[in-house]
Amino acid sequence: MASVSLVVRDRILKDGTANVKVRITHKSVSDSKSFRREIPTDVYVKPTQFKNGRVIRHSKAQELNMALSTIKVHVEEIIASIKTPTKFLSIDQIMEHIEEASAPKVEKDEISFFEVLDEYIERLNTNVRNKAGIRKENRTAQIYQWTRETLWEYARTDIRFSEITPQFLEALFNNLSSLGNSVNTISIHMRNIRAIFNKAYEWDYLEYGKHYPFRKYKIKREETDYRDMSLEELRKFIQYQAPDVRRQTAKDFFLINFMLVGINVIDLVYLTDDDIKKGRLKYTRSKTGRKYTLKIHERLKPLLEQYKGETHLLRFIELSNDHKYITKTQNKWLKKIGEELEIGPITTYWARYTWANIARNVCRLPMDDIRRALGHGQKTTTDIYVNEDYRIIDEANEKVIGTVFDGL
Repeated sequence: MASVSLVVRDRILKDGTANVKVRITHKSVSDSKSFRREIPTDVYVKPTQFKNGRVIRHSKAQELNMALSTIKVHVEEIIASIKTPTKFLSIDQIMEHIEEASAPKVEKDEISFFEVLDEYIERLNTNVRNKAGIRKENRTAQIYQWTRETLWEYARTDIRFSEITPQFLEALFNNLSSLGNSVNTISIHMRNIRAIFNKAYEWDYLEYGKHYPFRKYKIKREETDYRDMSLEELRKFIQYQAPDVRRQTAKDFFLINFMLVGINVIDLVYLTDDDIKKGRLKYTRSKTGRKYTLKIHERLKPLLEQYKGETHLLRFIELSNDHKYITKTQNKWLKKIGEELEIGPITTYWARYTWANIARNVCRLPMDDIRRALGHGQKTTTDIYVNEDYRIIDEANEKVIGTVFDGL
């Protein structure tokens, strides 16, 4: 009689985890001893987190145990469904039955999931100019490419739409979770998989609704941690005495960003002297294509002069010629400052969140004024009739900067 159990008995990986496997133990009437075979699962835990066939002392113990139980019961049901009494079968014959029953039923003409995913990525990359007319990499395509690589790493083979079941998605979630991915990171991939199903329907590769797993599988999410500094933390950051040039530069870069209402790094580093006229910064936001203008605050002018470039307003892009590298470098040293001040992993993007939260929660500015200052949203019909009064943005920025610095 074949028995099924869950075990951890594999080589330990670099992160200290090992694979949980389904073990089939069997002795036929013609065997003199019992034989074992093992089937790997998608679950990885530390050996100390597994006891008596169950995951213990693990943050995802309940979810992982449910997934493992489902797999174990599935194997037991397959063995029970074998018509020939198992005592007359060798363990290899039993394993053949399990493999055959577990193999997905693939329709002959069904298109590959990766084919549709690749086509979508290719279509996204055909239009690499944003609304401002600036040529740039398609960020959406990059995110879908990330999902492709993640899914391929998990499956290691081509996937049909019929194979992506609620059980498949749950197993994928558990695998990515066991590798240390957050719930929200995994949800990005799940939403992308769902989007590719919708593209397959839209492009008539699949009959509408066919094989759709998201009726039963619900994408998980959790609240995102705040990515901003409080007024007190920002003042502590401003008063921070940098011990070296790299930290000082990162600190100044953040403050320039903050005093320009959290301007996007790509917009900031490509500014030129021509973008400042009569004391006002005027440029087109690369993300939305909307024109934007802001009065240069007096506290900002010394920093602009200190980091002045030859062909650009600031010299950063002249030194590296890659805005992504600039962001990565500044974030590296901002994170170190954040750790030293016990504030958190500060990044350049915190400048935008910090400005907005101080504007609202400390200065009590109206949400509409904050949206205008951040450059959010597309123009409405009303906007066409009303001339934008940029003094509202100037006054909002003046109030935020004054609130922060006047209290030092």
